[in-house]
Amino acid sequence: MIAFDRDALWSKSKVFIERGLKSRDEGDTGTFHMWAALALELLGKAALSKIHPALVADPTRFDSLLVACGQAVTDDTRSIAAKTTYERLTQISKAFDDRAKSFCVVMANRRNEELHSGSSPTTDLDPRAWVPEFWRIVIIICEIAGGNIEQWLGPDEARRAREVSTDASRVTAAAVEARIEHCRDDFARRYPKDSAVLKVVLETAAKALWPAGSQDLVQANDSYQRIGCPACTASAWLFGNEVGRHRHPLEYDEEHGVGWQMESVAYHTEAFACSACGLRIIGRVELDAAELAEEFEEEREVEPDYEPDYGND
Repeated sequence: MIAFDRDALWSKSKVFIERGLKSRDEGDTGTFHMWAALALELLGKAALSKIHPALVADPTRFDSLLVACGQAVTDDTRSIAAKTTYERLTQISKAFDDRAKSFCVVMANRRNEELHSGSSPTTDLDPRAWVPEFWRIVIIICEIAGGNIEQWLGPDEARRAREVSTDASRVTAAAVEARIEHCRDDFARRYPKDSAVLKVVLETAAKALWPAGSQDLVQANDSYQRIGCPACTASAWLFGNEVGRHRHPLEYDEEHGVGWQMESVAYHTEAFACSACGLRIIGRVELDAAELAEEFEEEREVEPDYEPDYGND
């Protein structure tokens, strides 16, 4: 089962990132990216394996699933693809959001293009464009895997990685704050306070049945909910993916012979959009910077788990 073992995957990912750092120190940033992408995928699989090794095995290969379950039936094992690894991590940790998944998939795609084609997509890629986000995501995955970045990189390199990640978070927070202020100022210029047109815009936003102009976010997420815009105060929208649901006890009106049951569904916030001022905030890092809710809930009526007893024995 060593192919899908958490410790084995963790150790191999450490070997790969060490090779990447060596390339970085030698000035070969393209090779650094390649090894970093390989290390990231194995680190992600180590995190999945911590829950159960079967999460790493290719589900279309029964022999691989048997090996993951402790049955040594073959040495020819196959694991899931990088994209599947990152999709599964979004279901395990709220910190690993769609933005993190997208970043990881892009890294994997660049690596594949480097390995399986004649092009070299990372040759002229500025490390400043990907290294800060890489370290931020590594910190998250290390924690999912039951460790930390100090154990993965060593104390000195981990300290530098945390500093880079923190600096990037501060830059993101400043950028989000500036974006909100820009939308607020632009909205105030277009729709002066107490003007008739402002009233119309706010009423239109409040009456909208769905997030106009945000079809991409509607399609990418499971649900959406109204919220006041931090820039213009208009009725705007949070978007999120489902993380859990709970059915409430069956309620029954004996007088009218009617039964019903409610269900609460929790969603992890992935994005925000306002159709009134145009503000859009994407990903957990930006949402935290804007101090927007991490989760939202909705209640809906569902078919009862069982029919009520009508008393006609």
